[in-house]
Amino acid sequence: MKFWLVLCLFITPSLLITAQNINLPTEYIRSTISGEKTLPANVQGSQYPTEEFQQGTVNILDKSFTTLVRYNALSDAFEIKDPTGEITTLLRRPDITVELNGSDYEIEYFIDDNGIRRQGYFQKLNDGDAVFLKRRGVIKQDAVRATNSYGRDKPASLDHYEKYFLKKGDTPAEEVRLKRKDILRQLNNEEVEQFVKKHKFKLKNESEVIQTLEFYNSLNIE
Repeated sequence: MKFWLVLCLFITPSLLITAQNINLPTEYIRSTISGEKTLPANVQGSQYPTEEFQQGTVNILDKSFTTLVRYNALSDAFEIKDPTGEITTLLRRPDITVELNGSDYEIEYFIDDNGIRRQGYFQKLNDGDAVFLKRRGVIKQDAVRATNSYGRDKPASLDHYEKYFLKKGDTPAEEVRLKRKDILRQLNNEEVEQFVKKHKFKLKNESEVIQTLEFYNSLNIE
């Protein structure tokens, strides 16, 4: 009896994932994985913050699907894996959100380094009118040959980075550094400045920024 109980505990989650994956709308996925074919053969590093697929939830409109998920930071896309081992990529659409490891990921408009308005995946760190967002990415560094016989060649590499953004209302998110003057300049509110001063926040970590934004959002600023 114990054997069958243990067996059911192992089988049931996989059956649930299978059933949910079958119902995942095909118009929201593509069958090829972007980014991998363009990488040099000897590149160092990975395009994934975590190589392994992990159980997550894909939300499409008013439906949720439990599946195996991982984030491709190079192509800015979520990949899903079905029980047969087939890997597909979720299309980058605003009506798709992903829940993974207790965090919510969604598409947001943002201003990139060149001042261009774009869309991309962000980890949402709080709720409210002013939202603190984290964006992960990868920079491809080209291989560099040694300049003399004493040096060594440097292979091509994938270097991961994290950036923070602040989004207010319906405006595109803008990058912000974890510095007190940068956060306060974007919020531009005297009451928030007094709140930060009272709590002696330096705003150099996520926790202090989130607490500050929670206070800002409580002011019901129009």
